[in-house]
Amino acid sequence: MKILIVNFDHLGDVVFSSYIADAISRWKPSSKIDVLCSSYTKEIATCYPGVNEIYHLIPPWRSIFKQRKGRLGDFINVMKGIREIKYDLMICASPHWKDVLAARITRAERHIGFAKRFFVLPLLSTSCNFPEEDEPIMEAMHRLVKATFPDIPEEKPRYRLVPKNFKAPAEDLHIVLHPFSADTRRTWPLENWILLADQLRKKFPLRWIGSQAELENLQGMEKVPDDEIFFEKIRILDTIKLFANTRFFVGHNSGPTHIACGLGLSGLALYPRYTTRKYFPQGVGDFKVLECGSMQDLKVEEVLAGVLESLAGST
Repeated sequence: MKILIVNFDHLGDVVFSSYIADAISRWKPSSKIDVLCSSYTKEIATCYPGVNEIYHLIPPWRSIFKQRKGRLGDFINVMKGIREIKYDLMICASPHWKDVLAARITRAERHIGFAKRFFVLPLLSTSCNFPEEDEPIMEAMHRLVKATFPDIPEEKPRYRLVPKNFKAPAEDLHIVLHPFSADTRRTWPLENWILLADQLRKKFPLRWIGSQAELENLQGMEKVPDDEIFFEKIRILDTIKLFANTRFFVGHNSGPTHIACGLGLSGLALYPRYTTRKYFPQGVGDFKVLECGSMQDLKVEEVLAGVLESLAGST
């Protein structure tokens, strides 16, 4: 069976749908699984268990992180090639109606996906209810799998990433800090991160990750040593390579947090209460969540204690 998983969503969302490929490749190993995603997230899709081909494009209906929308001609050309493959099954893991419409153009025999809006229903052969705010996102991904293959056994769904040539560190090296988020409501003040780093630096080497602009702003504050700021090429692949030498990760509800958890790392995630139940780290890593009503309420001492407690428990 030829299966295409489609997800044009953001970084963390593409990590979540790695479970679909993982579950199907384990229970239906004869399946040929491919992925269609945005160019920004293609390096995550290459880490999906059991996946063969990756197709990527810049969606002409969506801009991501100040990138321009893609060209319609490029979208049409990619879709033409995909339609020639004649997939037996398309699974759209993104709930946005424009994404579902684009996925429908693949012209597979069957189309599975979330129906967030009523007019999406005719686009899908089988639809699943859009995940509620109190439903863990991985349970929603499992519902997509069960809608596709009802005979697949029930299990506790976990997302998992398997990069090529990725090895667990021979030694515990550094702690990675990711203090940024596209949503300011989910972001702990940067001043607190700097105070936290001042304490952690006494015992552990640190690395800070983020976008080019975020890291340049951090560097301009002149409160973090330059050798701690991980510029490299600011690609997802570089971050994955950095994680191969990471002892512990600290971040928000963000893509890098879910990448780290999907790679099996240990970490602490800082979450506002309104996102915790749905988007807590649900990968194969050992992550704890420090929850609060508002990110402004978290104290540096609380986060430091949480990090040290987790590190002590992992030794």
